[in-house]
Amino acid sequence: CKFDWSLKSYPFICIHLVRSFLRMCHLGKWTDALQHCESAGGQLVSISSPDVQATVSQALGGSARSGNAWIGLRQSVCTGRWYWLSEESLAFTRWAAGEPSLRYENKCAGVSLEPQRNFTWSAENCCAARPFVCYFYTQY
Repeated sequence: CKFDWSLKSYPFICIHLVRSFLRMCHLGKWTDALQHCESAGGQLVSISSPDVQATVSQALGGSARSGNAWIGLRQSVCTGRWYWLSEESLAFTRWAAGEPSLRYENKCAGVSLEPQRNFTWSAENCCAARPFVCYFYTQY
């Protein structure tokens, strides 16, 4: 996502919170999404609490998209545990029924873009092209 807010060719969602904002960006693999968010000064969003889940759900509710968007949740190849890139606790989860799947290639997580699916999470193949949600911490 370019920081020129007037560009209409890059779909995004922006929610201004007290000290941060979210932005949904164009399609990319999970690693591309990670690099894009970091190079823009942000990170893939960590949905570490019900409050953050509600904020992300509200932001995505108006996206009029289907499928999933990348978030900052990944499974360790070494331990098999899921972890947030932000190193926040994984005490809160919103996995869809039957998730996370046990398929070996599904090591990255996405959040549903569809309100009828309650913005639940699923394990995805990291090489699939998906939109992604960046989180930016702003200084006021």
